[in-house]
Amino acid sequence: MYKLLIFLKKTGDESVLVRFNESTIPKLERLAGKKVSSAEIEGALLSPEKFEKFCEASFTDKSELDRLLQTPLGKELNKDLAAFGNHISVFYANFGE
Repeated sequence: MYKLLIFLKKTGDESVLVRFNESTIPKLERLAGKKVSSAEIEGALLSPEKFEKFCEASFTDKSELDRLLQTPLGKELNKDLAAFGNHISVFYANFGE
């Protein structure tokens, strides 16, 4: 299993949170083909950065995600993520086979 993890940093700007919920999450759901829930980050004691939201999407493996990111929807999601600039952190996790 391969996961795409997205953490939204606290910005104090409500429009960033609205965009994350109304644009990024739906695009990620369409790309993954399943519901993507977001969670509120309530604390990260050892992290110097403060995060507000977290979401993850699962894929069979890295090649599946790479293929999907090359589709028109995947490219749209990449543009959406890039537009957040330094308001997000994106991680990829490989859970092996």
